[in-house]
Amino acid sequence: MVTTNQIIKKKNARKKFEFFGPHNIDILFGIFGSLLGDSFAKKRSGKCFIRLKQASSNQEYLFAVHHSLSSGGYCSELKPKEIIQIGKNNKAFFYRQVTTYSFASFNWLHEAFYQDGIKRIPRRELLEVFLTSLALARWICDDGTAATSGGVIICTHCFSIEDISMICEFLNDKYGLRANPQKAALSKDGKQQYKLYIWKQSIPILITIAAPFMVSSMLRKLHVKP
Repeated sequence: MVTTNQIIKKKNARKKFEFFGPHNIDILFGIFGSLLGDSFAKKRSGKCFIRLKQASSNQEYLFAVHHSLSSGGYCSELKPKEIIQIGKNNKAFFYRQVTTYSFASFNWLHEAFYQDGIKRIPRRELLEVFLTSLALARWICDDGTAATSGGVIICTHCFSIEDISMICEFLNDKYGLRANPQKAALSKDGKQQYKLYIWKQSIPILITIAAPFMVSSMLRKLHVKP
């Protein structure tokens, strides 16, 4: 098992991040990527847990995440049951969710992703370590969609334009992916929201990077037939 301290070699970097462990590093990569997407982190009694909710139509993906977490001792071994939520006009929404156990050594994830209760993209020095190919694949599984233009859209509506611009620059620098923010729908309170667009020319690179870490039903988000 590789610890977080082993992948951050400089002593001053370890002091900045204040990590605790040891943890399975692939688990941390997966959680980090999913926190960029649909997962959320919540603290209770001085510890932090991570929860991912997915529509039942995405159960192959959710079961794969659950297997990864449960086999490592990070959550219950019981397979997530289907839950029914009744929304507007009595419309039923079917979903499943997986929740990790609470760890004080997950508190840094909450601090990295939340500021004054608002979810944000972590600072670049964290992206350098944790936004790996596995993390990028998880992010796409959570929030990605194949665009009609041939590119890939990642729904980043909750993040600021500054954060999205920063991570677009990071994706270009680290992976050679051409990406930029695009306007999305207005929020309920009338604020402009933004999505992240990865250009069609970069999709072959993205497939090489992310596809090996994605379940077959999610490959459609990269314009790949399973």
